[in-house]
Amino acid sequence: MCALKNVKEVELMGMPKLKKCVLMGGLKNVKSVRMENAGKFESVKGLKEVMEEERRKREEAERKRREEEEKKRREMEERRKKAEEEKKKREEEERKRREETERRRKMKRFKLSTEVLFSEDAIDALLEEKDENAVLITDKFMVDSGMADMILKKLSNCKEVSVFSEVVPDPPMDLIERGIAFLQDKDCDIVVALGGGSSIDAAKAIVYMAKKIEEKQNPDNQKKIKLIALPTTSGTGSEVTQFAVVTDSKTGVKIPLIDESLMPDIAILDPELVKSAPPFITADTGLDVITHALEAYVSETASDCSDCLAEKAAELAFEFLPRAYRNGYDIKARDKMHRASCLAGMAFNLVNLGVNHGIAHALGAIFHIPHGRANAVLLPYVMAYNCGCRTSLTPAAERYAKMSTVLSLDSGSSRQSAFGAIRATKQLIRKLNIPSCIKNLGIPENEFVAALDEMVDAAMAD
Repeated sequence: MCALKNVKEVELMGMPKLKKCVLMGGLKNVKSVRMENAGKFESVKGLKEVMEEERRKREEAERKRREEEEKKRREMEERRKKAEEEKKKREEEERKRREETERRRKMKRFKLSTEVLFSEDAIDALLEEKDENAVLITDKFMVDSGMADMILKKLSNCKEVSVFSEVVPDPPMDLIERGIAFLQDKDCDIVVALGGGSSIDAAKAIVYMAKKIEEKQNPDNQKKIKLIALPTTSGTGSEVTQFAVVTDSKTGVKIPLIDESLMPDIAILDPELVKSAPPFITADTGLDVITHALEAYVSETASDCSDCLAEKAAELAFEFLPRAYRNGYDIKARDKMHRASCLAGMAFNLVNLGVNHGIAHALGAIFHIPHGRANAVLLPYVMAYNCGCRTSLTPAAERYAKMSTVLSLDSGSSRQSAFGAIRATKQLIRKLNIPSCIKNLGIPENEFVAALDEMVDAAMAD
């Protein structure tokens, strides 16, 4: 490189070589330089300035690259911290939810917001409803049988009374939607639900959803709709519970609704409304009462309050169901069964139900077995399973043993007493001509086996 110090003109093949010469100090006295495809510099000073500018550009580009990388790193770190915070928040919310669930499970409570009127001529209470727009929600059978007309006469003091008689078993959602539109069209103040569990559940769902719509449309001026339930079967207890079951119109899947606001304002238990129920309906619905009582009694959340309701419901049902089955016009038996149904409903409303109902819902949904009958067929087997009779006795066995004493059955050891309760249940089912097993319900074995997994999933999710 020293050989270039006094040369007036240098021709190079490219910029990289020139840069190297400059960096090595080899062009100190060169006046001008020519480069192929690089233009002509008037002096070395100009070349150095160009190269300095390039260096500054490279450094600036590097600085910006590092800043961009740092920015991305910070953004990623912020996203990671945010994700961690959200995860911790979700975990904390889930922990609090579990704690609240456990607290509520451990905490015993008793609340009944429904006013219950019972005895003969209890429906005369409808005469007290005055100057209101009323809607009677029922089914076609109640209209054709004249039962609806009897109720309409009791509502004669109302300003206007309309009838929505489209209810069908396992009420579908599209029926609920029509019912809501009907209530809105009639500017309804009072809804009277007349019928069995389907009619009362439909009315509860219609009123509940109509209220929700009203809350959104008129948050500052919500209209109160009074709901009065008149059960015509002694079974579901729906007149005093916060539950309602509707059906998905497309899939046929039953959808349980659970909310305290679903509870009717008034329940009227008049034996006159149930005396015409045929024996098979009396049997199916009566065994639903017993299932409610027994499942509430062995519930893990059972309390003294629920126990007294379940015990009295079971005692009344075991005594008076056979009488009501034999003679539907036995008013005392009908009245006692109506009360048993209501008491059992109150009991399970406090503590919920168990696997017997879960399986019965699944069985009924797929094979269209009446709910009470499905419960009845399953009940002795579920009781035996709950007792642990094939292995060792469970706490449920002690409860069944205690129920055996309540029912004045022969008692001995806990095992004998628990078996006594199961045996008494089987005997009652036999007296009421209820099938003793699923096969006797007329369900083909191959169809049952094919649907078994689906029923198990549905029962576990119930």
